[in-house]
Amino acid sequence: IAEGNNPDQPGRLIQWLYPRTPVYTWRVPGLWYDIGSKETLEQANQIFAKK
Repeated sequence: IAEGNNPDQPGRLIQWLYPRTPVYTWRVPGLWYDIGSKETLEQANQIFAKK
């Protein structure tokens, strides 16, 4: 931000972070749903309610 970069850059955190510090990942086993909005949370709730 201090360099004039846009503070709202979804998906660019890892790209920015990895030159500065070690970055580690962990693969989530099984099903995974992106619930980044109210609509996708409702979809995930419907899917899991059927199980």
